[in-house]
Amino acid sequence: MKENIEKRFGSVASFTKLQLKDPKGNLIAEMNEDFRTLGSYGAADGMVLYVLDLNPSSIHKEIESFEGVQKYVMSEADYDNLPENFRKWKKEQMKNNPNLVEQKQAVM
Repeated sequence: MKENIEKRFGSVASFTKLQLKDPKGNLIAEMNEDFRTLGSYGAADGMVLYVLDLNPSSIHKEIESFEGVQKYVMSEADYDNLPENFRKWKKEQMKNNPNLVEQKQAVM
């Protein structure tokens, strides 16, 4: 599990601590044995795998909030001028199948 987390999120496996918690946040198990499976710790639907990155030089320590990050904003005209965008794709889909939206609503 730790190696999978390292591959996906960059938290080095040797500095990662895993805890299994119930839906209310109560600790079920400290997952200290790297070669045991989730099931061997009693994991069940609704439980949470809590990951602690204990690496002192981890970049994750520097990220506390994204509130100060300036968002990229594109004008409507610039978006429309892109060679490919979702609006153009949707328009093409609707041209090829005018009943597409109605069909989807009928399925739902």
